[in-house]
Amino acid sequence: MKRTVLILSDQPPLPRNHGNWQRAHQTLRHFKEAGYEIYLLLYPTEKRWSYEIPAYYQELKEIVDFISIIRRGESRRRPPAAQHHEVDDWWDDTIAAELQWLLARKHFDVLFVNYIYFSKAFELAPISAVKILDIHDLFAGRAELFERHGVHPEGFYTYAEQERVAFDRADIVIAIKQSDCDVMRKSTRAEVICIPYASGNTLSVDTICDGVEFREERPLNVGFIGSENSVNVENLGKFVPLLEELLRNTNYPIVLTVAGNVCRRLGIMPSFVRLLGYLENLEDFYRNVDLIIIPFEFSTGIKIKAAEALAWRKPVIATSDAFDGFTSFHPTQALKSLQELCTALGHVASSALSLRLLQIAAERSAEAAKLSASAGFTKLEQSVAGRAVRLIVCTSRPFWRRATLYDEFASQWLERLHRFIPLVVLYNGSDEMSEDTFADQLELRDTVFERVEASKAGPANQVDTRVSFGKYAIDVCGKQVDLTSGRRFTLIAEEGALDAGPKIGAEANGVLWPLGPFRYQVGMRLWNRMRTDRSRVLVIELEPPCEWDMAASILLNRIVNLRGLLGYSISCPDNALRNELFFRDLIAHLPQPTVFIGRECVAWHFIRYLLNLGDIPYLQLSSESIVPLVRLPEGGPSLIGSIEGFLDGNAPLPARPMPDAGWADLMNTLAVAAVGS
Repeated sequence: MKRTVLILSDQPPLPRNHGNWQRAHQTLRHFKEAGYEIYLLLYPTEKRWSYEIPAYYQELKEIVDFISIIRRGESRRRPPAAQHHEVDDWWDDTIAAELQWLLARKHFDVLFVNYIYFSKAFELAPISAVKILDIHDLFAGRAELFERHGVHPEGFYTYAEQERVAFDRADIVIAIKQSDCDVMRKSTRAEVICIPYASGNTLSVDTICDGVEFREERPLNVGFIGSENSVNVENLGKFVPLLEELLRNTNYPIVLTVAGNVCRRLGIMPSFVRLLGYLENLEDFYRNVDLIIIPFEFSTGIKIKAAEALAWRKPVIATSDAFDGFTSFHPTQALKSLQELCTALGHVASSALSLRLLQIAAERSAEAAKLSASAGFTKLEQSVAGRAVRLIVCTSRPFWRRATLYDEFASQWLERLHRFIPLVVLYNGSDEMSEDTFADQLELRDTVFERVEASKAGPANQVDTRVSFGKYAIDVCGKQVDLTSGRRFTLIAEEGALDAGPKIGAEANGVLWPLGPFRYQVGMRLWNRMRTDRSRVLVIELEPPCEWDMAASILLNRIVNLRGLLGYSISCPDNALRNELFFRDLIAHLPQPTVFIGRECVAWHFIRYLLNLGDIPYLQLSSESIVPLVRLPEGGPSLIGSIEGFLDGNAPLPARPMPDAGWADLMNTLAVAAVGS
């Protein structure tokens, strides 16, 4: 039973050489490992997409089930018109068009959106989809933070009220660190789950050196890696002069190796700084450095570079701002200032601080990050399961063969309902049925079909194991299932209490939602080729007949013969709804004017509904009522007059019931229950 997720992102999950790309890969990897069918809508921000298809596109096609690239409008990433962005300033209607096209053709259990500026996508999602927003970062207060440190704001930034709009559009909002999570829970009604970043990278060999080795034989190689955003540039620009002063005063053997596109904006650096620039493969970088530093006085979000270093089993010396979101196991992982960070490097370079000790702390931090991320994803899956809505259809009969009136009723009912709620059909009948056979005979898009072992209890145990995939089950062939959780409906068509009429509909806990038996004509293609022939009459006689019924039958046949009409009679047995011979005989002789002889019953209710849908004239004759009835001039009822008026085509038809009677009420009930749960 494979669930489906539609992921909307402007950051590709490959290649993993940017922090936000790493995060995108983490969530995609989770859905892949959880067995989801993955559809990816990528709205790329890289300029090269405007003139080429990057090499990683082929890799993306291989790890997802479907990918669509949405061309980005030139002006979409514009600066704010006022002091801050509105939450939908970066929204593009081309995204909406692609989403609407997909959602009209495919059911998705989850709509997963990256970044708040794409949260408008949730307004297009069906009610059955679980809406998840991964914020990556808080954008309220971002501009103010940059300005306090003398940096012009870049990227997207907004204020708290607009950020709350995005949060409230989602069912679940994902925070990347606990401090963000605490802030968000105070401002939104959505569920907030913290899922930190934890990398899956590991260095293939142990390259840790002790202090004596690097002090006497080579300098301590300190690594930093980052993109060219202002946070990296400004913080590194403040740190390098402090480290330069330390080295000038102490002569510690330290080399700072900087990798990534941040090198483009650093300008001329002191001789102890090596600028490597952008690297396709980071393994050599992590293999050659002794430790990683993250010298940040200010930043936003979580530092993916910290997670990467920990995953590569490299010691990390960082400020508390840089290590926010990770668990520290040594004071050097959460230092108060850049000056303290320089001092810590001096202690390592002089062997006063063991590098091996820092590596142990890094390994413990990496393990803690992995456990936190795993716990977060587990909670996310539990929440998705609790919100997901599916209807488990339990049946021991292949109703989709449409061999009886009841089969047709069940098939049409489920064809309609599946447009609101995805179906999982559990079949425990004795006939050999395949999913292909099932799909060929029912117009049910994205419906899962499974055979289960027949047993005395029916598929009850099979359904209970699937409660995590939905909250509803429906028995199509009687009360087979006793759910321990969720809500069970039973599709019924049976005689009601005296004078109450037949019971046709879906029943749950003693409450019946009356349903019209059919939504469209049975055998519609055949009927469209035929025209009602007034020279023929179909007579349906209820079995067993009473004396009045037999007398009415004799009278009807006499009048039909006197008028030179051709009459055809079929018997309506007690089990007419589930009788294949009766159904075949009935369909073969429609559409013709029809006379039903017998009392009101559930079978006649089905047949009358069918006749109404096809605009086929009919007459019901019974000791209780004649419909339509012709009265004599003196006001008394006339059996003969009613028959002759019907055969002449002069008797008016009764008011037709609405073809969808009851269906909308049931779906509205399910919708309210789904939202409330």
